[in-house]
Amino acid sequence: MSSLLGTTRLLLLCAAVAACSRNRPATSLTQGEDVIGTRWNATLSTPEEMRGVVQVQGNAYATPVDEGRRTRLDITVSNMVPGGRHPWVLRTGQCGYGGSEVVRMGDTNVLQIGRDGRGGASHTMNSQLQMTGQYFIAAMASNDNGDRMIACGNLAPPASGVSR
Repeated sequence: MSSLLGTTRLLLLCAAVAACSRNRPATSLTQGEDVIGTRWNATLSTPEEMRGVVQVQGNAYATPVDEGRRTRLDITVSNMVPGGRHPWVLRTGQCGYGGSEVVRMGDTNVLQIGRDGRGGASHTMNSQLQMTGQYFIAAMASNDNGDRMIACGNLAPPASGVSR
């Protein structure tokens, strides 16, 4: 009886392996085809001078929309004080070495923090980000303290093309 059970298991295993190995790739890329990323990505954290006061974590993205004519900005944060309302900003440069302000979201598009200490917001700019340059997204302390960063993340540019 156990020999029959073992043989049955072996046959079922062989049938499963045969069914799953059909030599078809999930996707196929032509030799030399470019795979191009389009989204800028950032990991947000608390700037050094604010550590111990807050310990924010989060992500931010800048994604081309409308065939690249506009740019959607998204930010998510966690480990924040529940009920907080924070402006956020896209700037040129890098965290700690910021350049000019590209866009600031304040009263109408504020980063609202929920009861669980998490929050998120998005904004669509009527322009595209240049594919070159440096950018960062930062969450600010408040509208009254709009120069104090409580979270910052450098946006990494999308891949310009990867040959396979």
